[in-house]
Amino acid sequence: MKNKFTLILLLISFNQEIFCQMKDSEAEYVGGISQLQKYLSANIDFKSFKNKNCTKILILLLIEKNGKPTFKSCPCEFKNIRSVIKKMPYWKPAIKNGKKIRSDFTYTSTWPNG
Repeated sequence: MKNKFTLILLLISFNQEIFCQMKDSEAEYVGGISQLQKYLSANIDFKSFKNKNCTKILILLLIEKNGKPTFKSCPCEFKNIRSVIKKMPYWKPAIKNGKKIRSDFTYTSTWPNG
């Protein structure tokens, strides 16, 4: 009986942790993902890409409560990626329990050939 009670408490604790990480809405680039893709395509210097064997682009951002995007990482090593993110327009921030919160955003895309 004691083991069943402990298991139930663990499951309740686990579910609360998952629930706490859920958001009412995710951070969103103004105009949606298609506008984000246009912005990045127009501003990233793809010729400066150092790893020609890589076929995917991965950009990790932190979106602040006020919508300001902050660069976290990009394994692709584009020469101007930090300045592109710094100049990026503010986003609509994520919402949790009716309040704006900081959140991570991961952008992935395939390498633009040609």
